[in-house]
Amino acid sequence: PILIHGGGYFGDVWPTGLDFMLRVVADFPERSIVVMPQTVHFESRAQLDRARRVINGHGSMTLCVRDDRSASLAKGYFDHPVVLTPDSAVFLDLDTAEHGAGILYLAREDREAPAECPFTHRSGVTKTDWVNLPAPRMPARAFPAVLHRTKARLHAHVGDSDSAAWQEGIASSSRNALAKYRLRRGVRLLASAEVIVTDRLHGHILSVLLGLPHVLLDNSYGKVRTYYETWSQNLPLVHWASNPEEAFTMAEALSEQAR
Repeated sequence: PILIHGGGYFGDVWPTGLDFMLRVVADFPERSIVVMPQTVHFESRAQLDRARRVINGHGSMTLCVRDDRSASLAKGYFDHPVVLTPDSAVFLDLDTAEHGAGILYLAREDREAPAECPFTHRSGVTKTDWVNLPAPRMPARAFPAVLHRTKARLHAHVGDSDSAAWQEGIASSSRNALAKYRLRRGVRLLASAEVIVTDRLHGHILSVLLGLPHVLLDNSYGKVRTYYETWSQNLPLVHWASNPEEAFTMAEALSEQAR
């Protein structure tokens, strides 16, 4: 079987991810394929029709989705088994973090950012996003990236299949190391605060695993809300807010309670 990693690209918000998934499905019609937990969201009828044509044309697929709305959509769109399951990140083995100080506002700064999400400076609140965190030192960052991007050139000059497999193994190990670095970096960021405010789904999931009180805001198309309503709404550390002003008021109250 082929496993396709999960995330929020089962739709047209992040078309590169959807293109990759559909290419794998089309290229391996004889292989069983499992799509790991995804959020399903299509705004373009043309993109939806393309996805339905490719996926429904495959003989054996299982679609894992991570919220009730995605499950309902997937069952209506596709002729394959649909499994409702939490995001894969909930299986990370993380120790409960010691809380830092102040309020961290982990806010999206990409195409999933809410259309209207004003932020004015507030005392004790630090605003940032994953994408603004410092990168690893050059050797750690450059080696996996360069090796991955030049893989095709490397293989073109390798006549021995074992050598090609070795190159791929090195690239895979390097990408895994970079992923672990990014996780550690994100955990340190969250643990630096006393209370989290976030519109990022994985900011929410990691905060739950770390035992950090936090207030949730929605992303641009309702992904965070649907996940919260499916899995998280009864967790005592998790609180929902409809706008940033309400979120900061709740976060300040939580911060006072923690002292």
